[in-house]
Amino acid sequence: MDMLLTFLRQDADTSKGESASDKALRQQLQDALDLISSLVTLFPLEHLALTFNGGKDACVVFYLVRAALALRRVTTKEELARVKVLYFAPKHGEFPEVTSFMEEVVRTFDFTYTVYPPGCSYKEGMRDLVDREGLKAVFLGVRSGDPYSCT
Repeated sequence: MDMLLTFLRQDADTSKGESASDKALRQQLQDALDLISSLVTLFPLEHLALTFNGGKDACVVFYLVRAALALRRVTTKEELARVKVLYFAPKHGEFPEVTSFMEEVVRTFDFTYTVYPPGCSYKEGMRDLVDREGLKAVFLGVRSGDPYSCT
């Protein structure tokens, strides 16, 4: 996360030799952090959640949310724990490598997550969190080419 923040903090003077793709990436990351920060400002942390399944998209969102929280000085374990981390178990079971990676990330960042059992849809899980806990926003990593990403 420190490398991400360092990359974003580079100003125009120190990044003159960088490529157009690096500049575009910096802008995309900054836009994402601005959006996440605006939601952190609008809603109490208890009303925010992020989904995490150990995949590439989920890892990017996880790091972006952690970076946005760090920039807003939300850094203690107690504060970070107020943002719910959700895992929807796949119907087919999980690959052992994904399970061990997720366990490693949990140990490294010292967080817990709510597991929704196989067969529980995102819609059911979100409805539960909205009704029971007042959930207002969910951070979810989806690429534009993913199935149903445009719906």
